[in-house]
Amino acid sequence: MPQKKWNLNMAKRSIEGNLARYRIRDSRMFDENSFRTLDIGEPGKHKLIRGRLKRNRKWKTQSVTVERSRDRELRKETNEIIARAMKE
Repeated sequence: MPQKKWNLNMAKRSIEGNLARYRIRDSRMFDENSFRTLDIGEPGKHKLIRGRLKRNRKWKTQSVTVERSRDRELRKETNEIIARAMKE
């Protein structure tokens, strides 16, 4: 069976202030005190929100954020980051 190709449409997008946030996994799956924010690539360009899962304590990406003003310009790169995060 062929693997699904992940894309931005599979992540839930929301606008929070000046950030576009793409939710990959439901925040209820995570220990609420475990979340960390990591800059990836250029500072401020993309950020990963990661946390520990409740069921097995493994670190997983919960969402990806990007500056709202750069969301359209970084669409391809954001899609690649989300695809990698969904496979972890």
